[in-house]
Amino acid sequence: MLLVALASFAGCRTRAAEPVECPAVAPAAACPAAETPAPRVEKAHRARTFALSIVGVDATPDKRQRCLDEIHSLGAHLDGSAPVRAKLLLAPQNALRITSVKRGVVLRESLGSWIVPQLCKEVTLRALAALSRERDDA
Repeated sequence: MLLVALASFAGCRTRAAEPVECPAVAPAAACPAAETPAPRVEKAHRARTFALSIVGVDATPDKRQRCLDEIHSLGAHLDGSAPVRAKLLLAPQNALRITSVKRGVVLRESLGSWIVPQLCKEVTLRALAALSRERDDA
């Protein structure tokens, strides 16, 4: 399983506007930005931030990258410590599960055999809706 988040790999952090990804098994010394403190996240940025893992037999590096590109094109951000987590299963029968830190599983749904950008757009919209409800419950 690959957690696709910008600041959750082996203690790695992001520089101001430059994402740094490190393998989950890499020691902190192998990550050039591991010792860089995380930048202060603006409120608007947090409002569009969720965690995402993409798993399954059809989860290739190319599909993961296309998914990341779609998420970023929608203005959303990924962070492994976000209060809402989405898990996208890419398989002959695609599926989505969204979990909230406060409320547990908030959505479990089968998705169609859509192309990856469409799947990731749906994941993003549903994760941001769950994030909005998370803030409303606060």
